[in-house]
Amino acid sequence: MQSGEVSIAVSPDRQLYLSWVEELDSLQSAFKISKLQDQSFQTAHQVASGDDWFINWADFPAIGFIGQSPTLFAHWLQMSAEGTYDYDIRFALGSADGSTWQAQGVLHNDGIAAEHGFVSSCTVDESLLAVWLDGRQTKLESATSAAGDHGHDHGHGGAMTLRSALIDQHGNVSQRLEIDSKVCDCCQTDVALSDCGPIAVYRDRSDAEVRDIYFSILDQGAWSQPQPVHQDGWTIAGCPVNGPRIASAAGLIAVAWYTESGGFRKTLLSTSSDCGKTFSKPVILSYDAEAMGRIDIQINHDQEIYISYMEEDIDDTSIWIAQCNAAGELLHKEVIARNKKSRKSGFPRMAIYDNQIYIAYRDILNSDRIRVIKLS
Repeated sequence: MQSGEVSIAVSPDRQLYLSWVEELDSLQSAFKISKLQDQSFQTAHQVASGDDWFINWADFPAIGFIGQSPTLFAHWLQMSAEGTYDYDIRFALGSADGSTWQAQGVLHNDGIAAEHGFVSSCTVDESLLAVWLDGRQTKLESATSAAGDHGHDHGHGGAMTLRSALIDQHGNVSQRLEIDSKVCDCCQTDVALSDCGPIAVYRDRSDAEVRDIYFSILDQGAWSQPQPVHQDGWTIAGCPVNGPRIASAAGLIAVAWYTESGGFRKTLLSTSSDCGKTFSKPVILSYDAEAMGRIDIQINHDQEIYISYMEEDIDDTSIWIAQCNAAGELLHKEVIARNKKSRKSGFPRMAIYDNQIYIAYRDILNSDRIRVIKLS
């Protein structure tokens, strides 16, 4: 039985959860979750299962937390029509131990058979803020272009959009907002609660096909005008499927991302201590032919930043972890694991819990199952 598409997260009440997808047979998949207790992950509970899911190495189910003594939130992708990328974001609410779940329906409300995915979330007061890529305009274009009506595509010819919504502990969805009307089609999004409010990061897409990392801050019910974290100037006529990650703590915001600007592959880190008014000059964590991105990021209580990322060599890949200070300066980096170069190796995910770093990934080099590494 193969397991992959792993995620790991710490709840507001300081509990650690691991989630993943199991392929039960050639058609059926199940989304499962386990909670860490007494230094070991407990018996897994099933969130949901189906034979009509969209299973993807880069766009996968994950959990989040609604409120401070939280209700668990879980999302997955389910086909909505016959098109390859026609799928909805389904979600469910669960008990704190993950043993019981109640399906709630579809996160978005457009009712259009199109791509919806790459969900990220953070806890905001007693709600959860979800951010996702939304392809409704890509289908509306075909219906409106013949009539010469481009009122719904913001002049961008049916581009992928970035949207958000709030979910409460009863599963009610409200405050649906558009963050950006034209973004890269299939790079992961991320969002974190900062001292300045929720801040979302994603890969933008200009009319000239420049695909740099942008951010926007939610303030008093409105998203700020999107701005670049750094103007890399990476022009690419396609999606690299390699999105940014963000972490925030005690006034510090840190963003890590992958780019190939200037013709060189790079994994970069930049920080801000003024709510994104300025970001530091990016530090290069990984460079040239070895860089793969596939990034995650966390900040500990001492404002030390930890970034996980992947590099490739002739045969396989290495999973690295780097330690930086609050200014974004590199202090230390080392290899913590090896894996295969295949897409099935996915995106390692990281959490800081009880002063230790946990990194979860699909170990296809040795077992083709989920592995969790714990570092002091």
